Amino acid sequence: MKKIGFLLLSIMLILLPEVSFGSSGDMAVSWTVITPKVIVRNGVPLTFRRVSNARGVTLYKHRRENTYVEVIDLARVTFFSTYSYVGQSENGEPTYQKRSLLDHVRTTRLLRPISVLNGQFFDPAQSASPLSFWLKDRGNILTSGADDRGEHKNILTVNADGAEIIPYDATLWQERNDSFAMVNLDPSMARYPEESIGRTFICIPLSEWIPAKKVFVYVTEQKTDAEAKRELEYWGCDPSRTSLLDSSGSSQFWTRDTTLYG
Repeated sequence: MKKIGFLLLSIMLILLPEVSFGSSGDMAVSWTVITPKVIVRNGVPLTFRRVSNARGVTLYKHRRENTYVEVIDLARVTFFSTYSYVGQSENGEPTYQKRSLLDHVRTTRLLRPISVLNGQFFDPAQSASPLSFWLKDRGNILTSGADDRGEHKNILTVNADGAEIIPYDATLWQERNDSFAMVNLDPSMARYPEESIGRTFICIPLSEWIPAKKVFVYVTEQKTDAEAKRELEYWGCDPSRTSLLDSSGSSQFWTRDTTLYG
């Protein structure tokens, strides 16, 4: 079942004050890679053009399609979640109210968000739903998730020293002292693979050391699973460093320059 076009959780980026550790910054060496179909120059496929460049966040858009890649410098911005707690489900997990993308933007305007994207999987049949998987924010475990299916999962972690995407392990999850961490599906889970629908991924490019100071957010309005993953490869995203946030036709993405509903 596809998710409906409302948000249960959004992942936001806000500016940080200047910090001591350095950013990976621009590449010092210029290079060009020619793939079978796409030329990649300085890490950017030439099928994309830069549309904005705020402090810490650079946004690229596909030249012909509604597909965006947001390049995030974690030395300057940080992740946090925004949600509306309602109560508890029958199994004791917290439930959250679905809210629209623009409602999330309005209610957090004093924090001056740079971008907002829809977060974890949830039950579209319920007006107030538990999240599917683990979520930790500002060091606190918000939920251990209501979905214990044995699907392939991984964990996106964001801390002061950078980001990692690591294989899912329930014990490791509880033992780690992460500031922000979210369990997602790994990209081997092909959902609605033949349908051209909205899809959202977060990846750490292969050019980055771990923990990484640079993270890519990939959001598309209308692509098949294979098309999206091929494009992620052009951006230097390996499956082992990629988290699948949405692939069921309800991708939502807002920046000060654009709003996308996939």
